[in-house]
Amino acid sequence: MDLSSEVSKADFSDAINTALRNAAVDTALTGSTTYTDGDIDLTDSEQYDTVRFSISVGDSGPVAIDLRSRILGAGPGDPTQIDAAELQAAMEAELQAIFDDDITVTLASAGSITVTDDQGRALKISQGAGDGTLFGTDSANDGALTIDQTTQTNLSVAWDGNDLVVTNSAGGTTTVAGYDAAANSKVSFDVVSSDQVDEDYDPVYLVETTAISSDDVETSGRVSSSSLLIAFDDLTANGTSSDVTFDITNGDGLVYGAVTLDLYDSDADIIATVKTAIANGITANITDTSISANDFTVAYSDGSLTITNANGRSLAVENYSSSDTTATVAPTGQLSASKNLASQSNYFSHPSPQRRLASH
Repeated sequence: MDLSSEVSKADFSDAINTALRNAAVDTALTGSTTYTDGDIDLTDSEQYDTVRFSISVGDSGPVAIDLRSRILGAGPGDPTQIDAAELQAAMEAELQAIFDDDITVTLASAGSITVTDDQGRALKISQGAGDGTLFGTDSANDGALTIDQTTQTNLSVAWDGNDLVVTNSAGGTTTVAGYDAAANSKVSFDVVSSDQVDEDYDPVYLVETTAISSDDVETSGRVSSSSLLIAFDDLTANGTSSDVTFDITNGDGLVYGAVTLDLYDSDADIIATVKTAIANGITANITDTSISANDFTVAYSDGSLTITNANGRSLAVENYSSSDTTATVAPTGQLSASKNLASQSNYFSHPSPQRRLASH
């Protein structure tokens, strides 16, 4: 899509609206008659009425259909013996020219004709000016063939400048998910009325890569950071060392780094050790290039270790082990969600807490 082209933008919104409309259950009508190759001779004026009928799609009102010109214009193999495939192709082309491409026509092996609407609109087919050859007479069908519309979508999109506005006419919850785009593209999601948003952050910016660059600007998708606070309980332990090992993970098996610490080390050394563990873990365990060690920051002071991810990725502490100290772990700013971790049998132990993405 080219945002500088109104034609490109219109094509894009039309494609979305069509997909939304087509999400409805299809509607279809099948005639009560059957057609066999050669039944119609369009060189005989007395048979002109055989290819005429009337149809309504949605709120279009009755539209008179005459397929003679369409069939003959396509160059039938023998105009005195129109075959079923020629009739089906001509009817579909005519209906799509009048309505849209969501109207299709199929011919069953037994010869019955079915008109289907992918948008699920109401359909009505009557004899009209024809003789009932294609779908049956109104008297044989006990009136026109009809089917009510199925449940229609309440969603639509329209451009407001270069902003694509998604509207739910029923006022229900609307979710945008599964964002995917070419590399180096960005999209922002902004609820028009902020008091209707369920997320913590509005708008939310998503990028397909970690950043979009030009000669004079660099910007990243704006998401909230995620952070874990790990508070160690015993910094003196045996008087010479206080050893701890644990994994920094996403809580679902992905290890960002395997950390081994001696809490007797200086604050700077502890920070450097954790940073190195994360850098090595990402290199060894992660192929997703959008995850970088540069997205992690580490701070340590007075027995409290804070690990932060600027992109809001899920963080967890797993496989905690120490014979010297337990630890309390909590999402930063959420001490009520804290958990105590230990590896000794006489220590209190809980599953590791996680900090999930605040918005996606």
